[in-house]
Amino acid sequence: MTRRQTYPLKAVLLAALAVAAVSCEDEDNEILQGNWYNTYQYFPGTPRGGAVCFQLEYEGEKRAFIGTGANTNKTEDMERYRDFYMCSMGENGLPVWTARYAKLLNKNESAAGSINGKNEEGKKASEAVCSMPNTFSYADGDTVTKVYDCPARNGAVAFSLKIGGKPYGFVGLGYDGTNYLKDFWRYDPETNSWSRVADYPGDAVRYASAFVIGNRAYVGGGEDFDNNILGDFYAYDAESDKWVDGGAGQAMATCGVPRAQAAAFVCNGKGYLYGGINGNAIDILERYDPATNSWEQMRRLSDASRDTYDDLYIGLAAYGTTAFVLNDGTDDCRAYVTTGGSVGSGKLTWEYNPKYDYWVPKTSFEGDPRKFAVSFVLDGTDGQEVGFVTTGSTSELTVSGSGGSFYADCFMWQPQAPYEHRD
Repeated sequence: MTRRQTYPLKAVLLAALAVAAVSCEDEDNEILQGNWYNTYQYFPGTPRGGAVCFQLEYEGEKRAFIGTGANTNKTEDMERYRDFYMCSMGENGLPVWTARYAKLLNKNESAAGSINGKNEEGKKASEAVCSMPNTFSYADGDTVTKVYDCPARNGAVAFSLKIGGKPYGFVGLGYDGTNYLKDFWRYDPETNSWSRVADYPGDAVRYASAFVIGNRAYVGGGEDFDNNILGDFYAYDAESDKWVDGGAGQAMATCGVPRAQAAAFVCNGKGYLYGGINGNAIDILERYDPATNSWEQMRRLSDASRDTYDDLYIGLAAYGTTAFVLNDGTDDCRAYVTTGGSVGSGKLTWEYNPKYDYWVPKTSFEGDPRKFAVSFVLDGTDGQEVGFVTTGSTSELTVSGSGGSFYADCFMWQPQAPYEHRD
């Protein structure tokens, strides 16, 4: 693993960090850039943490599917979920949650199935767009029928890949309240149905990480049943339904620091692992290059150098965060990580510049502090990508009746907008 060279710090970054105090207090937010906007378009399902999101594209428009997760304040038989809901961008620049799948391909009727629907369909807004099955069976040959359970879960991973040019969603791993899981499931949006695909080749885990480069998914890390924190990664090819090697045996190159609850994102064709936990919050960012099947350690997520660029890296190392990328089609794409924290739940938001490998503190998340939220990106009405964060919890999502808060609000991120207090 190679230690990344320290770049000279840009003057603009020095100016920003000289005045920025990394805090979730409103007076500190006023000197930071960016604005969180409460859309008041609530996730239609039960408030929850530890959900997942995959995104599919239809007619050139991005659509996000959010589901699974847990609410451990609910009774034991209702605390984990299989339901999924779809979110797309409305004409008014706000997200629209579609609760009935029949509305997916009819844009003129999309509002009728949203949480804001005003006609008779509005009363069905609590119905899921799609739900993972309780069980799945298929005929193996002429005589044998195999039946698989599909447990409700939290702490899973999700991604989307294409088969024959057609997009599918994939969900797997996680925790059902008793067992750690290694099954994977494929969602077909045309038939609104799920089918089981090849199991994950590593140990059954929760809080693993996943990212997609090209048309291949990379999955790894997480926590197993014995509380071991893992670092092995595997690559999944949807066309063959096989977990393939990264060039050196079955497993890809293992990441340098085993971790769970890490955020993952992709910039410029390379995958990044941010933070996570292994005893404590991990202050190491790693980058995966699929061309060489290797991981590279980037700059530390703490004040670890003699240079000034990291003097205000306070609270940057975190776990239970969520990450998304806003890409303008150049190598100047930006990644954003928010919520989570180094201890418990938080609100800090940071922007990552992959070209120069540095972080800038941004306006803190304006909702309640939380972890285990999900994020997604939609195309805005002005053609620019827009980031959203929804759901999340303050609970560890392990024991029934363990308390904590669970959320269904949905916030929009405006990175270049001036901060406005609780707009």
